[in-house]
Amino acid sequence: MHEYVQSGLPVDHPVMLTYVQLECDAERQSRLRARSAGRYSSLYVALGLPSAVLAAITGATALASATGRYLAGIIALVSSALTTAVTFLDSAKKRDQAAVIHG
Repeated sequence: MHEYVQSGLPVDHPVMLTYVQLECDAERQSRLRARSAGRYSSLYVALGLPSAVLAAITGATALASATGRYLAGIIALVSSALTTAVTFLDSAKKRDQAAVIHG
């Protein structure tokens, strides 16, 4: 049972209405933060995984033959751009912060 019911004040009392509104707002913010944590987690994987895979492909292509060096250079640039995006967005930190806030 909620604390505002146990207080003995009428439910339509301004203090109780404010308390109920604050409680609803807190629950809504908690749900929003949980969704935010999920989005940051997805973003981290969506950018970080291709970056790592492309870096591995670049190394293999560059070492395999001289003809694939232009392709390796392009892949390296794409991998570098994805790595930069992951670092700039710092989605892992934001994901962890959102998870801590949500509880």
